[in-house]
This record gives sequence, structure tokens and C-alpha cells, in this order.
Amino acid sequence: MFTRTTGIKQTFWGILFGFSLIIFPLLSHALTVQEVPNPRQQYGGWVTDMANILSNETENQLNQMIAELEATTGAEIAVVTVPTTAPSSSSKVFTTELFNHWKVGKSGADNGLLFLTAVGERRVEIETGYAMESLLPDAEVGNILKTQVTPRFREGNFEGGILAGTQALIAVIAADPPPLITEMETEAVPGDWIPWLLGGGGALATIAGGTVYRQKRRIFIEPTGRTRSNQLFQNPQRLYCNQCKHPLKPLEEPEINSHLTPPERVAQQLGSVEFKGAFCARCYPSHPIGGVQILSYETQLSNVTNCPTCQELTVTRQVTKIVEEPTWNRTGKQWITEDCHCCDRHEELLEDIPCLQPPVNAVFLPPTGRSRVQDQLSFMGPRECDRPAHCLVCRYPLHKIQGYPLQSLLTTAETTAQTLGSVNFIGWQCTNCYPQSGNHLVHIRGYIQNSAILECAICQEFTVTRTEQVIQQPTTDCTGRQEIHDRCHCCGNESTQCVILPALPPPPPVYSYSSDSSSDSSSDSSDFGGGESGGGGAGEDW
Repeated sequence: MFTRTTGIKQTFWGILFGFSLIIFPLLSHALTVQEVPNPRQQYGGWVTDMANILSNETENQLNQMIAELEATTGAEIAVVTVPTTAPSSSSKVFTTELFNHWKVGKSGADNGLLFLTAVGERRVEIETGYAMESLLPDAEVGNILKTQVTPRFREGNFEGGILAGTQALIAVIAADPPPLITEMETEAVPGDWIPWLLGGGGALATIAGGTVYRQKRRIFIEPTGRTRSNQLFQNPQRLYCNQCKHPLKPLEEPEINSHLTPPERVAQQLGSVEFKGAFCARCYPSHPIGGVQILSYETQLSNVTNCPTCQELTVTRQVTKIVEEPTWNRTGKQWITEDCHCCDRHEELLEDIPCLQPPVNAVFLPPTGRSRVQDQLSFMGPRECDRPAHCLVCRYPLHKIQGYPLQSLLTTAETTAQTLGSVNFIGWQCTNCYPQSGNHLVHIRGYIQNSAILECAICQEFTVTRTEQVIQQPTTDCTGRQEIHDRCHCCGNESTQCVILPALPPPPPVYSYSSDSSSDSSSDSSDFGGGESGGGGAGEDW
């Protein structure tokens, strides 16, 4: 179902982007969310590969997986690759805008995900709909990116990373799918609220008789208890009592402290947790102690952790002494002091310091041997030869060897290929594994730069130039002939072959389309379900 449409789609986008790079070089790095083709409208699928890093087989596999998930749970996942997210201020902003522009997920259920890869920024983002935030919190999404996606991306395996990430997301959703339908209500909006809504504060449903109406999602929650949720904390006006179905009222700021426990007050003073309160005026008119719902949100302070005694984020951590500095392949040691500001718990710990981390775009190479990689200029990111290299054995940075010191390490065929400009060779030496230099103690990496020069079967290097000459032009009635001559500039081997050129196809017939037929075909296009996102999710560099 997807093979033919996906192939046509990729060919069209490839031609479009290639043409734009030639004609409009200054504009090829600018992309808006309106310019990203919607796969639901384009071909009824779920994948848009503008960066052209996915094969047809991978797209078909992704489309099949997501279609089965949507059929069984109603959840929607959009997988998108783009060459860049410029001119957006960040890939996260671009992803959130694209999510809400397409409205991924079902209307009222907000059960959508957007999995976006920005190749130029070397950044991957996963945006979650409102209902997905409890099922896939930001930390869980970040863990999937760190363990399933970015390690494969760093190896250049985009297809493997996107497949593994999508499969991990589907596994979580399928195990506990969010509800497909949530209750909606339509409320009249006072006239003085209209300018605020038109400025982006709410979703207008209809305007009739001078009255503005908007749709608002009801989130039902118990009127008493404690809930730690980013979604509920940011949207307390949507909360309704699960007992009497009436809206909850917010507690005033001074009243909230009287309902907090001592550890919660300490956490609020440290800034590790923020608190809000709501109560049901119908079930608990005077909102006594215990008659309120306390909403909390962790601010993710790096130096504050949970106290096992107080069961709250009341412990501050401080490094008191570095015992041993970490290296690229060995952890360090440091003394940590932990103090609870609520129960006076004090503890000193000797902890490991993580190893030094290579840059996110680093490539890992064996300290010896030879390898080759494509290094052509592309709008998708920096050249391969500009990426920092680290030793695959000890993880230390590799020292670059170029110019005259490298020439003695190259073979005759490699020197010929470098002279022809087909391959650029760089030597990478690991001074940690092999402090001394030598012909066999360096990794020689060839960066292929000119695919027009072919590889010689004898020399095993890109040293062959090809010339082509048409002996007889093909027509619509008969075939033509072409002579192809190959010559190796290293070993001198030459070969000539004559190939048959196929006859030209007949000119295509001219059809005329009526306006009725075009309107019928457009009515068959589908779309995403109308979901929304408030910016939940996570992103990672690679």
C-alpha cells in the first residue's frame, strides 16, 4: 500500500530540494512548519522524510507499525525528518509548532506523538500530547532517546535509531493506552475575555449572535489528596471534582502553606517543588485540612534529591573534595555531602565521577587499520572529515595527521586517488594506545569526495575515470548505442564496452480534468485527528 506512494513522495521531495539548493542557495536552510508535507494528507501515511535518510522499506515498516497502533489504541505518531529547523529559534520550538499545526492525536484525547529528527542541527525531538504526558513523562522520553536513538545516530544509523525509538514508544503506549475520548464542554466566554482568546489564550469554537464560545477539556480528579503532575499543575482551571462533577476552585496563595507538610514547605523554600491547591466548594465548602487537592511540580534542580526519611526533595548535595579526576576511559572519585533541611539528616558519600564525554558528533575509530566514508557536501550537516575522532579502544581523542607526514603512509593507489580528488585521506593516531609513531600504528581514513571517479577492481581504490560517447541516438522507433571507456590512472588498466540505449518512450497522452473530478479526489485525503500539545516531551543531541 505504501511502496508506490512512498517512492513517488521521496522522488518528488528529493527533486524539489535539489532544485532549491541550486537555484536558491541562500534560502535552502530556511524551513517553516507550513512547508513540511503532512503525510496524512499526502498519501495517508505517518512518515515525512524531507531529509531523505529513510529507505522505502523503513518507511513502509514505520507506517505499518503506527497504523496498527492507531487501529488498536487510537494513538497517533508522526515521524518526521527535516534537513534543518531554521529559522526557528530551536528544534524544540519547531517541533511544538509542527505538532499543533498538524494537530497530531485525536481531538479531545490529545493522544499524539511527534518524533522529529533535525539532521542539520544534529538534534532529535519527541513531542507529546497532553494525554501522553502521564504515560510518557519527559524523563521516560529522554531515556528512550538516550538508549535507543542517539547511540545509533552517532554511528550514522538513522534508520535503526528511528525504528528502535518508534518501537519503544509503541511498546509503552500499547501496554497502557491513554483514554481515547475525554469529556468536552462548551462554555460562553465574557466579552472582556475575547481579546485575550484571540491572542492565543483559548480555542474558539463558534461565534454566533455576538457571543463567543470555546471548548474546554474537563479533567476529573478526586477533590482530596496529593497529585504530582506537570500537566495538572499547569492547567488547574481544567480540574473538575470526580464526585460531584463541579469545577474545583483554586486555593489562595497564603492558604496553600497551611495545607503543606513540613517537608513540603522545606521543598518549596528550596525551590525543588512548586505547589498549588484546589478544592471542591460543593463537597467541601470550608475546605478544611484534608479537604483539598494539592498539586505539585518538580523543578528538576540538579543539586536537590529525595530524602528517604521525609519522602520529599529536601536534600541538597555538595561536592566537598575531588579525590581523583576522571579520564576518557576511567571514572573519577569525589566526596559528596548530603544534608536534609527538614530532618537534619547528614551523610558523606564517596561517589564516582563519570568519564569525560566525547562531543555528540564524534566518530569512534579503531586505532589502526583503514576505513572509508562518503564526505560530499550536503545540506544535512557538517562534512565527515570535520567530525572529531576518538579511539574505539580507549575513547581518547585521536590526533589528526595530514599533509607531508601522511604521504609516506599511503599506498600508490591511495596517492593516485588523492591526486585525482576522488578521496581525501586523513591519518588518525591514538597517542594513548600508541605513543610512538609508525606505519601500522595509525588509522588511515579515506573520505570519498567525487563519486564520478570509479573504483578499480585491481587497485581497490577510486582511480578510474570514465568517458561516454553516444554512437547512435535512440528514437521512439529504434534503440541507440553508447560506447563507455574506463581507464585506471594507477595501474593503467583500460576497458571499453558498448551498451544499448533503450528506445525513447512515446509522448504521454494529454488528459483534461473537470473540476468535479479534482474535488472528488481531494475529498479522499485524510488528516490527523485534532490533538494538542503543551510542549511536553524531550530532545537530545547526537
